[in-house]
Amino acid sequence: MNQYGIQTDINLGMEFFQEYYDKLEWVESFEHYGEKIPECTGGELMKQFYVKHIPPEMHDTKLRRFVLGQFKKYGIKTKDFRLDFFLVKAGGSMPPHADVTSEIAFLMPLTKNTGALGIKDDSGEVRVLYNDMFILNTKKVHWVEEPTEDRLLFRLAVHDFPYTNITV
Repeated sequence: MNQYGIQTDINLGMEFFQEYYDKLEWVESFEHYGEKIPECTGGELMKQFYVKHIPPEMHDTKLRRFVLGQFKKYGIKTKDFRLDFFLVKAGGSMPPHADVTSEIAFLMPLTKNTGALGIKDDSGEVRVLYNDMFILNTKKVHWVEEPTEDRLLFRLAVHDFPYTNITV
């Protein structure tokens, strides 16, 4: 396991998430995260980035089964996680940052991914263009490069379990 992330072969596709996606409204990221933005993701430097948060009351059996299955598969013991859809519009971006709240992010593209995920680790910079779920160590500095098409993904963020404790 490398220090910045794990590439998987899992992708449930939009069909799995459609019922949750359709019930939520997009919120511009600065509006959603408010005062945390400047500290954790570059604030106003973030361009065309939107969030749909899946609140706990929408975590039905189907969604819980998927989430708990991932936790079990990777040995994650958590009581503090968050589910979201992230959208970076074509030409948008997310500047370099390390997350303040989350430790791990399971990132699953729901559209063709044309915006590489850049990650800085102890050996330099890596760019990952993934189309299946990628598990990111969010304590490493990372960013999203400008996609040429809208970049939509499902994110499962874990807040209370370090990436370094994942078992594979």
